[in-house]
Amino acid sequence: MKVLLAHNRYQHYGGEDAVFDAERALLAEAGLTVTAHVVTNDDITGFAARLRSGLEAPYSRRARAAFAAQLRRDRPDVVHVHNLFPLLTPSILDACRDEGVPVVATLHNYRTLCASGLRVRNGVPCSLCVEGSPYWAVVHRCYRNSLPGSLAAANTVMLHRALKTWQRKVRLFITMSDFARAEFVAAGFPAEQLVVKPNFVPDPGPAAEDGAKDGVLYVGRLSFEKGIFVLLEAWKSAKTPLTIIGDGPEIEAVRAAQSPTVTFLGPKNTAEVLAAMRRHRFLVVPSIVFEGCPRVVAEAFGAGLPVIASRIGSLQELIQDGVNGLHAIAGDPASLARTVDAAAADPERAAALGRNARASYEQAFTPEQSLRALLAAYGAAIGRP
Repeated sequence: MKVLLAHNRYQHYGGEDAVFDAERALLAEAGLTVTAHVVTNDDITGFAARLRSGLEAPYSRRARAAFAAQLRRDRPDVVHVHNLFPLLTPSILDACRDEGVPVVATLHNYRTLCASGLRVRNGVPCSLCVEGSPYWAVVHRCYRNSLPGSLAAANTVMLHRALKTWQRKVRLFITMSDFARAEFVAAGFPAEQLVVKPNFVPDPGPAAEDGAKDGVLYVGRLSFEKGIFVLLEAWKSAKTPLTIIGDGPEIEAVRAAQSPTVTFLGPKNTAEVLAAMRRHRFLVVPSIVFEGCPRVVAEAFGAGLPVIASRIGSLQELIQDGVNGLHAIAGDPASLARTVDAAAADPERAAALGRNARASYEQAFTPEQSLRALLAAYGAAIGRP
């Protein structure tokens, strides 16, 4: 099978970029012929480039032509698209239609429904653009607090909602969770075209039962939507040691919050993150947005590390309260602090949750399961069993 992958990289490497790279390698290792059409937001430099990307975000004839040329060169059996905003644009779906190539699309976020892609405003879930006009995003400057950026994103949502682009030009959608699937069905996506496939990570091997563990670990982007301010506020009262690994726009706030109970290590590579997971008793995921399927959760489960997460969106599905982790009230520092300190005080329960976390990894997050799901999706899209 020949697969052409399409992805618009972000300026700051993140979860969607990591998923794209991991799935690309997985497919190639399985023996498929894999090619890729990749653009990057690093190319948006200077006023002229920003203006052009904003104007072309809803539909780019240049992107369509470039993608059509690669389709004719590669002649794939199926195209799998990841992020399209703002340079690839949904215009490439017309190139696929013209060449008769079916499309599978991974819905990493909610950008097809919401200009910010996060479904959150002022720290709480928001459905204004889903239930009404996407131009609410312009009123509230939902895309990076930028008026022109929000307008470009809202124009994209509006145009393709009106044209029913997603329903008509994508054969199959991959969502990360049952929660996300239900959200897209409620927004008008055909239920029969939506399948669920969580993200995967390589198997790190089960953790040693006798390893010394202590404290709580945060790994991820240091940003508002990831709940970093909720985390820092919670540790003004939490007694359990916290280690933070990551980078992002709020790095200075994290540095300033270091204390006897808060240690900041900065960004670390995959091996270093895994070693840190082996040393800690829990991972904390305090997000205040509807996440897809954070790879860090799969990494933690693989390492036998239970997760304390916000009770919001797909997180309350991935992390089963009292089974492979615990829930705290989203956006509530006091709830997070209480949950963490109570959990840390019961090492036997933490160990049991860790064993269940490892079982969760083996049941849903392995490379083998992800490969089977991808091949099934491609087969369904091209009409093969």
